Amino acid sequence: MRVTQFLTPGIKACIKSIVFSLKRIIKRRKRVVTNYSIVEFCSPRTDTFFGYYDITPFNNNEEVIYVEHHEDDNSVNIVLNSVNDDAKKVLATSRAWNWQQACRLRWLSNDEISFNDFHEGDYVNRIIDVRTLKEKVLPFPLYDIDKKREYGLYLNFDRLGKLRPGYGYTCKDSFREDQDSAAISLVDISTFTVVKQLSYMEIGDAFKRKFDMDKCYINHLSFSPDGKLFMFFWIEIINGYHKALMGVYDIDKKLIIPLELEYKVSHYVWLDNNRILCTIYLTPSECKYFVYNISEKNKHPYCKGCLKVDGHPSVYDDKHILTDTYPDADGYQYLRLVDETNDSFKNLAEVFSVPVSSGERRTDLHPRFNSSKKAISFDANIRGYRSLFVIKEA
Repeated sequence: MRVTQFLTPGIKACIKSIVFSLKRIIKRRKRVVTNYSIVEFCSPRTDTFFGYYDITPFNNNEEVIYVEHHEDDNSVNIVLNSVNDDAKKVLATSRAWNWQQACRLRWLSNDEISFNDFHEGDYVNRIIDVRTLKEKVLPFPLYDIDKKREYGLYLNFDRLGKLRPGYGYTCKDSFREDQDSAAISLVDISTFTVVKQLSYMEIGDAFKRKFDMDKCYINHLSFSPDGKLFMFFWIEIINGYHKALMGVYDIDKKLIIPLELEYKVSHYVWLDNNRILCTIYLTPSECKYFVYNISEKNKHPYCKGCLKVDGHPSVYDDKHILTDTYPDADGYQYLRLVDETNDSFKNLAEVFSVPVSSGERRTDLHPRFNSSKKAISFDANIRGYRSLFVIKEA
């Protein structure tokens, strides 16, 4: 005779709920679950992170760069460390940073890094040799740099910081712009000169949009692998909803190419010089991955069955991508290697995240490969402060 025969439905439901809660508590004790070796970079009462997923913190010497933010400080430290041993070195500080993309910190070579800063009342980009600490300062902040280091892109980071907290900077008290102001600037890094500017009006006309300057902004600038094109998001705030449209600019042809004017685009990666993989929201709750062909000006679904939630994609090879998820009902985020051929994925890591799922302080995994694709870094908040993690084969 089973004891449960004497329990009322209410008591059974209560016991079931307790067991379920205990299982969740036990699972959450394992903050990062993975079969790979793992390295964590962190300091007490400090947020340690790299930023966005479209840049890698790795150079080719098994070194990583990242930022550290101490409580109640308005700046971040720029840090160099080794993946294989603790060789931490603070290189500089920056006041131009945010919670989602930090200061657009990146490697330019195995020895040089680039990041944005705020100096003497304006935004700049600093290039530092991590061995000698010699540096030069560019008179503009950079959102992206092409692989040849010839050109850079920037936008109004104050406008972005006001209209999309967590992505821009807020070091200035105010800014003024109109429809003829530069929405995107293309600069020659060697000569410190602006070679092309796209105004809000030019982009609005190309997208056939009537817009309110107080409710539109630019975000997510990214050069194509060969540096001949760059993509961008045009975002309009409609009844509190940030709807992002996507376009590409052909530098040689001086041509704006609209790619997505109907659905909301979210995250992106260049597959090659003519194709962009993007997550888009078909409805506010339905997200899919699509491949955009620039020359043909069309799109088609990528992995129709296994990718049903938004993520931050990176290319592994011709048939595989790396991506992640937002926290599920149990608070877990997943790091996934997706196989396009089989329309399937493999979980590389499960990460329990402190439940801050929205707003500028949320912690997305933002996974990034090293150059050999044998190590992955990601940001995670598993104890109330962020850490930078690296996983790799043992």
